[in-house]
Amino acid sequence: MGVRLAWVLGVALALCAGVAHAGDEVVEISMSPGVSPGVSKGAQGGAADRPVLSGRVVTRFDFDERAANPEEVPANWFRAQHNPPERERMGFPAFNRARFDHTQGAGSSGSSVVLPTRGGSTALRLAAGSLVVFADAEYRVSAMVKTKGLVNARAVVRATLLDGQREVLAGSMVQTEPVVSEGGWVPVGLTVPSGRAGANFLQIELLLLQPGELGVGHDGGGREWSQVQDLEGSAWFDDVTIVQLPRVVLTSNRLANTFFAPDAPAVIVDVRDLTGAELATELVVSDLDDKEVWRLAMTIPRGGSKTRVPLSLPGFGWFRVRMELGGLRTLAGGGLAGVKFLTETTVVWVPSSGGGDGVDGEGGVSLLRPFALFAEGVGTGSLAGLPALASGLGVPRLTVGLPTEYSANTPTPAVALGEMLDNLSANRVELTVSLPAMPRPVAEKLRLSRSNVWGLGGVESGLWLGEIEGLIGSSGQRLASWQFGPTLGPAPLDHDLIPAQVRGLSRAFSRVTPGLRVMLPWRADSEWLGSGDGARAFSGASIVVPAGYPISSLRGMLENFARVPADGVDVTYVVEALPGEQFSRRDQLEHFLQRAVVLWSELSVAKRAGPLVRVGAADPWRVGVDGQLKPEPILAVLSTLSAGTAGMRVIGEVPSDAAIRTIVLAPESGSPVKGGLRAGPGGGNGTIILWCEGKVGQAQDSGRTMTGFFGGGELTLIDAFGNRKRLLPEKNSGQHVIPISTTPAYVLGIDPYLVQFLSQIKVQPELIPAVITSHDCELVLHNPWPSRISGDITLHNPPTRSARLHQNWMLSPTAPMPFSIAPGQTVRLPFVFQFTAAEEAGVKQLPMSVRLSVDRPYPAIRVTKPISVGLEDLELQLATQLGPRDDGPDVILTGTVSNTGKLTRTLQLSTTTSGFATQSLPVVDLEPGETAVRQFVFKNAAEALTGRRLRVILVDVDGAERMSKYVMVP
Repeated sequence: MGVRLAWVLGVALALCAGVAHAGDEVVEISMSPGVSPGVSKGAQGGAADRPVLSGRVVTRFDFDERAANPEEVPANWFRAQHNPPERERMGFPAFNRARFDHTQGAGSSGSSVVLPTRGGSTALRLAAGSLVVFADAEYRVSAMVKTKGLVNARAVVRATLLDGQREVLAGSMVQTEPVVSEGGWVPVGLTVPSGRAGANFLQIELLLLQPGELGVGHDGGGREWSQVQDLEGSAWFDDVTIVQLPRVVLTSNRLANTFFAPDAPAVIVDVRDLTGAELATELVVSDLDDKEVWRLAMTIPRGGSKTRVPLSLPGFGWFRVRMELGGLRTLAGGGLAGVKFLTETTVVWVPSSGGGDGVDGEGGVSLLRPFALFAEGVGTGSLAGLPALASGLGVPRLTVGLPTEYSANTPTPAVALGEMLDNLSANRVELTVSLPAMPRPVAEKLRLSRSNVWGLGGVESGLWLGEIEGLIGSSGQRLASWQFGPTLGPAPLDHDLIPAQVRGLSRAFSRVTPGLRVMLPWRADSEWLGSGDGARAFSGASIVVPAGYPISSLRGMLENFARVPADGVDVTYVVEALPGEQFSRRDQLEHFLQRAVVLWSELSVAKRAGPLVRVGAADPWRVGVDGQLKPEPILAVLSTLSAGTAGMRVIGEVPSDAAIRTIVLAPESGSPVKGGLRAGPGGGNGTIILWCEGKVGQAQDSGRTMTGFFGGGELTLIDAFGNRKRLLPEKNSGQHVIPISTTPAYVLGIDPYLVQFLSQIKVQPELIPAVITSHDCELVLHNPWPSRISGDITLHNPPTRSARLHQNWMLSPTAPMPFSIAPGQTVRLPFVFQFTAAEEAGVKQLPMSVRLSVDRPYPAIRVTKPISVGLEDLELQLATQLGPRDDGPDVILTGTVSNTGKLTRTLQLSTTTSGFATQSLPVVDLEPGETAVRQFVFKNAAEALTGRRLRVILVDVDGAERMSKYVMVP
């Protein structure tokens, strides 16, 4: 009882000291140079001076009671095992007896408690009423834990709030993650949230839990827990510490914490602290890759304060903002074990993508931006601001889930819907209202699952429509589109019932929504309804593209659903996000953005993007316990995605052999729409969207570049969040070097038709046989412009390691080859080339100078195109090594010859290098599909040949084929 009495006295002293809160006044933090940020004196409470952290530690159990406690368990603790009739707990047999262990401990006392098992679970519980707590305070419970012999069982610390009668408050139980630690002591911790009305006491329980009590779950490695019990093993607990935390809330005055430039981002730091101590805190901001970008030290006055803090960010993007109280982590006994911060939120800062587009009037966004936002998990307090958020992001279609559960402190759905509808016209946003789940009273009355919204269509509307009318009120007369069922839910299982259910729902809702349009949620991996009654029963569809759907399969998926948008039916393809438990936020962003761009590109090429076909994102935020929308990175890229594609169309892709995806965009009608992305001075009016393809989950490839001629003027590189960077052409070549990563970016200011023309120049045939003779080739040119083009091309010798090898190269003609090409047509320019016997096999870059005239003459452009020299049905791989030891003294060259053709071949491998005798080895009767290995040994040559290239010649004994390859000596 000593612990309890000390805590009660501490509470009384705190109350008598007059702990105060600064109220709801928001104090602005100044960040002038040379001034330490802080809170104005007028915001400080009137509490008496106290030692720092006074009252912070509620209590700490080190379990060293040898001098005063002869019992087997600590004072005020008891074994919470099965003990009928007092306590029914079948999974906790009485023979599992927790006790002191004075032979080992995590702290200096050397003592702990051990919970053994011989089958079944074990519990040690603090007596109810031992720990008095403030209902409005937040607490951290931490402990040190060690286990031995546990295979399937785990150690857990649990905390539960009790009311004044020492009864459990429903839903107040929290616990640590199950832990097993055979290697030593590890810290665990949990946070008991504040604000639970009626909370008077905190009860702590130390547990060794068998799988039956752990429930369904996985261990830290993703392995599903076995249901087999451990028949022996133990868990030790020590330094159980309860710390009173400040109650900290990070918010902003912007919906989803989303700020549109020039609006500067800021957060509101609301701190309430009942200990009466000043707090030295830090606000820490990290970027998408968890790199810290800003840190601000703050002093919170006694009792707390409410402070608006402008954020100093390095640029546009998504940021994580967390509040840390560094002083608390120095508490003896690890009172904050495992705690890095008290609370966190996320913030988005992007350029606004809203504004008129010169097509559909002033203000708002246009249907030339074919994107949609789905918000089905938000509370009523957030609904009114969604149209403005969608407009700022440049998203003209909004689907909002009707909240069927709400608290007394928030607007009713009817009021919230009315406010949202009032904001629609001002923001030029279309609205669809979704009913993602049945209202609970309706589901219980009809005995249906809440997720079976379609089932309402088969039930008499008089049994449930009144409940819906109560939720929407008079707003029903203003709603034109309804979606029944959750967007991200499973597709309806029984296709045959859908038409009748849709018609039943349409008849019922038409009473409150005249001219009703019914939207159908679906999944791309489910069989479509077809073109019969099922497809004609609705007006639109929200088709979810599952997260696991390969990006290479998107074109085929669109072809499968090509018949959906017919007769006025509109369709939105919703890109499902990767699960956050398995993938980083960077992975989630790249996965979404790559698929959104490809979907929009394919729809644009098929001329199906527009008012009836869109690409959407669903719930790109997390909803906090207070209803606050904490944005995810996907929300942050919608603005740039919308602006970067606004009024643009896809005219092609730049082919690449380096897994680089480059999509070329040109204006739909002469110039980009208002609100779209703008290039710097002197550039063209086109855009390319480009990224390096790679497997999701791999590190960002930030070292790749693409070099080319994109128009000669200044380009503007815009990343996924809207940050800009100037790209100037190289002085000598006029080419640009564009950095590429796995996150799609936008390059503005290109000449789109010129980029497409240059990228489509090809040399045919692609493979030139390694035969010493003249080879007939062609340059293939295509005109992507809407007008005739003319010009000429001059060929040059390809570069090589030795200028001598070019002396006998022959290219004909050597004079410029003229061309004139009609719009959309292709021409072929013949040429002849021949190389010497010493020419190395492989891919060459054939340089050429292009002079071009369209509506104006272009400056001469230097480009290169690949041309391969080799043998179609023979492959030669070379490798070198030193031997017989790692340092030589010999050099061993290994040649591997593979016959990929249909004829038996007799070959000879030869190697020659200056200073050493020529060596030759035969390869006789190499059958199709077979491989031969030959080795050449250069005796005592390691010192002389290290760092030099060796040449190997493969000759067809019966023919004219002769291929040379080189390999470096290590």
